[in-house]
Amino acid sequence: MKIEINGGPKTLEKETTLLVLIRDILEENMNGIAVAINGAVIPKTKWEITYIQNDDRIELVRATQGG
Repeated sequence: MKIEINGGPKTLEKETTLLVLIRDILEENMNGIAVAINGAVIPKTKWEITYIQNDDRIELVRATQGG
């Protein structure tokens, strides 16, 4: 399955949920992360039940402090 994450291509070997994908990518604390799939924001409460589909465009954004 081919997807796009933050503008870059990625190939997935098997069907996976958004939560598993994020854990695999970040390998760290997931606090402060916002996710959109094909332009639609996915609430954190839905990550575990949202399955990635072929050709999905996924944007991961981390909130940071500063000014």
